[in-house]
Amino acid sequence: IALEIHKFNRDADDVNDRINEKAVLLSSTDVGTNLDAVQSLQRKQEDIARDMTALQNQLEKLEVLSDKLSNNYPEHKEKIQEKTKVLLDNWEELENLCDKRKVKLEDSYQLQKFLSDVNELLTWSKEMLAGMQASELASTSQEAEQQMEIHHERKAEIDGRHNNLQAVAEHGHRLINNNHYAKDDVAARVHKLADTDQMLTD
Repeated sequence: IALEIHKFNRDADDVNDRINEKAVLLSSTDVGTNLDAVQSLQRKQEDIARDMTALQNQLEKLEVLSDKLSNNYPEHKEKIQEKTKVLLDNWEELENLCDKRKVKLEDSYQLQKFLSDVNELLTWSKEMLAGMQASELASTSQEAEQQMEIHHERKAEIDGRHNNLQAVAEHGHRLINNNHYAKDDVAARVHKLADTDQMLTD
């Protein structure tokens, strides 16, 4: 076999190995169980996508070389084209894996962002409700004034958080409407938010 063909085969095998390495990474089922974990996985995904750009450049050069060698060595044309087809098929599969992984991680990010926002709001509302329930009846006019002041402060804080609570609930509804894989869990949290909002404004 001509030296050119030998080098082509070696380079094609090298690119194929790298495609397979990326495919293993992109086949991971780990989508993160909290916001930090998901964001870390998304950064790794971006690194893989950058590596794939370099890999695609090599693949395009091999395609051009494949055509050239097929013309120069017609007796080896079938094997050269077969090797090139395997490479291109594997590359197409890798691109599909990359796209699917990106979507899965974005879905996971949206879920974890929603859950994080809900947990923050529920923690705040629990403390607010506990403070409201702990209030005792005033026995002097001074105490009554202080309690009225505290009441106004709490009301202002609740009003200030209301838009935030509505925005998080709307985020949840969008996930449900988009048929998110965790839509049942999201629906339960949205319901909990609505109950909490009701308790705070009663």
